[in-house]
Amino acid sequence: LGYNQWENWTTANGLQNNVVWTILRDSKDRLWIGNERGIAYLERGRKSFDRWIQPGIHSEKVYSLHEAKDGSIWAAAGGYAIHIDERTLNGKEYKLSDTVFTVIEESANRVWAATTAGVFSGTTLGDGWRFERVAAPSLPNEPFFDLTLDSKGQVWAVANDGLFRLDGASW
Repeated sequence: LGYNQWENWTTANGLQNNVVWTILRDSKDRLWIGNERGIAYLERGRKSFDRWIQPGIHSEKVYSLHEAKDGSIWAAAGGYAIHIDERTLNGKEYKLSDTVFTVIEESANRVWAATTAGVFSGTTLGDGWRFERVAAPSLPNEPFFDLTLDSKGQVWAVANDGLFRLDGASW
């Protein structure tokens, strides 16, 4: 993509909707798009997007996309965290709250999600994930909008009441 000029992609090029919330270039050089009506991806060398559709999975209002170290993709879509296998493109969804804004990987066995119901921690469980809302005295019971991992491996979370950092086991 990109020929030293601006290009434009719309529903005419395979996107489900022209309202795009997030974009991710993965390690396989795929370009992933999260939009108002789902997930689309553009394979290297292609000119039009393929729609990522899996029956039974809710992938509307995709607010963020994150590539895990193993190459899998995490999507925050509506009230769900969606985990997509990068080899098969099969996905699994996990219902967390009314709205999931972002999902990030801390390690191969732990992910974090920022939602309207607070922060959730996800841990591997067999061939899937188990999510629990984080209940910590210093963490307010309110919506969290974004998460990031710093160079020291510490998780940072953004809410209406400020910025929060996980320092080891405590917020």
